[in-house]
Amino acid sequence: MRNRMGAGIVTFAVLLLTTPAFAADEKKPDAATSAPAPQVDDEAAKRLKIGSTGGWWQPGANIQGWYVFDHYNAVGSANGYNSNTFRIRRAELSIKGEIWPKTFGFNVMIDPARVLDGQATTLTIVDGNGQIIGTTKSVVNTPQNTYLSPLQDVYITYLNNYADLSLGQFKIPVSWEGVLSSSKLLFPERALVSKQFGDKRDIGLRAMKKFKYFMYWAAVYNGSGQNTIDTNSAKDLALRLEVYPLAGLKIPGPGLMLGGVVYSTVGDFSDPTNPWKVRYEADVRFEGWGAIVQAEYISAQDRKAGIGQPMYFGDGYYLMLGYTFFDQLQFAFRMGQINGDKTHILATTDSAYVPFTTHLEGAVNWRIKKDEIKIHASYSRFDTNNFKPTDNQVIVALQVAY
Repeated sequence: MRNRMGAGIVTFAVLLLTTPAFAADEKKPDAATSAPAPQVDDEAAKRLKIGSTGGWWQPGANIQGWYVFDHYNAVGSANGYNSNTFRIRRAELSIKGEIWPKTFGFNVMIDPARVLDGQATTLTIVDGNGQIIGTTKSVVNTPQNTYLSPLQDVYITYLNNYADLSLGQFKIPVSWEGVLSSSKLLFPERALVSKQFGDKRDIGLRAMKKFKYFMYWAAVYNGSGQNTIDTNSAKDLALRLEVYPLAGLKIPGPGLMLGGVVYSTVGDFSDPTNPWKVRYEADVRFEGWGAIVQAEYISAQDRKAGIGQPMYFGDGYYLMLGYTFFDQLQFAFRMGQINGDKTHILATTDSAYVPFTTHLEGAVNWRIKKDEIKIHASYSRFDTNNFKPTDNQVIVALQVAY
């Protein structure tokens, strides 16, 4: 009986000491003695488990709805005119992850809204008997071959400490703003030079890695563009280098970035089936204490496929200044120029022709939830020196991204 009673007392004592509600040493955390609460990794919190090797995947989206108003100034004796439209600019849906953590990753992104993008197309006009009576050029809802499929990015990556090797379709490294996710732009749209020479995708093999003080991106591409199989023997080689000279300093922000790009087609230059392009780029960006200063310059050389096609030259730049108040209200100013054909070889009706254009732009952004929910409002003036009417454009955009 005594043994049973003694065992009962011992059992009760153990329960009493090990139960959090009654344990004698259980106290409320003291600011001076308690360990800090573990930090929550925002990215890790978004991940979902997959596979049998501890893998994970993470969904993402970038949805943008725009209202666009354009006022075109008069040219010569013609009257100016207005146009306005609502549009779905982006509907990006993505999945990224690592099927084998820190060893094999993947990324897939589609954008069904790109299929809705119109382009300037020559339409043939026929009479009731089917006889051709003329042609006209108009912007119609016929997507370019690049966007017949909504597929944007798709690649598999082998991860290691020195190089992340990716095979698939992804962006070319031309233009820092072109590579940057559209959800993080200060303006609804990228600068003219970034859109013309960068912000493009191709199929290929890439090696890249970012370290504390520098980043490298080396790749070989088909050179045929997005969602297009190569049809010639030439390939495009690309190298982008970035350095971060202030990375060792305690700056409230990413700090200073200095970057450069060399991008060139390699192969038989005399083969008329090989289109040819060369890009040289220099850019700089500083972000800290709420301020952003960013600039890019890109020089380009191009030759279209075909016998006897000439080489034409273009270049462009922009400078952007921005400031964010209280991490929520953001103002930005951007100015720049682009000239798609400095040697005046192309005809003005050529689809590759970009006339000399200057642009002045201002934007204000309300970052309701940083870049996840924000409203853009921008004004842009595009002046092509009377080649076509000056465009005064206002964009109001609502973005939801994660």
